[in-house]
Amino acid sequence: MDATTPPDRRAQNSARLRAAILGACRELMAKGNFRPGAAEVAALAGCSTRTVFNYFEDTEAVHHAAITDGATREAIFSAITSAARPMESMVEYVVAAAVFGRALSPQPAE
Repeated sequence: MDATTPPDRRAQNSARLRAAILGACRELMAKGNFRPGAAEVAALAGCSTRTVFNYFEDTEAVHHAAITDGATREAIFSAITSAARPMESMVEYVVAAAVFGRALSPQPAE
């Protein structure tokens, strides 16, 4: 695209919405809600539940996309290892780890 070509607003809006959905999911996960529902994610992202499903096949796909980011993994591990976390959070984490496998494994420091 050159300097005279206007930006594709549809693509920009699409990227913004997808980022908002993932950001909302990451925020909920960082607060200890390791498997947030589409309605929770949508409310925090400022969009409809239908919009979440326009961008992702299901809530598991949203969770997977959100946790593949290294900073998100660190926030999740911080929340999970906090002494204030209830046992239910540990169970949710184990279930999520079983579903997502390696995606939740801590990454070695680079």
